[in-house]
Amino acid sequence: MNKQPVYAAVALCLLSVAFTQNSTELENHGIVVANMDRSVKPGDDFYQYANGAWIKRTEIPPDRDGVSGATPLRDKTDKRVADLIADAARQGAATGDQSRRIADLFKSYME
Repeated sequence: MNKQPVYAAVALCLLSVAFTQNSTELENHGIVVANMDRSVKPGDDFYQYANGAWIKRTEIPPDRDGVSGATPLRDKTDKRVADLIADAARQGAATGDQSRRIADLFKSYME
């Protein structure tokens, strides 16, 4: 018995199930219509047309040169790295140890 047609049928069923389960994800295609400024003609200034509403409602903090969707993730990562370095500085590792070298470098910038 040739099993290839059976495997092909199973594969098609699995793809069909996967497509059905992800149909809502497929509809979310990455364009956030709420960020668009439809008062601008796309041919006049496509950047403002595509991003104008987001630009109007997004405030850039004075200590930053810009913001993006990745800003919260970057902030969280920076805090975690700073906490790791501060912990290394408090541990008092032996001279030459990698943790000690990181802590010493950190201390040299903080003094």
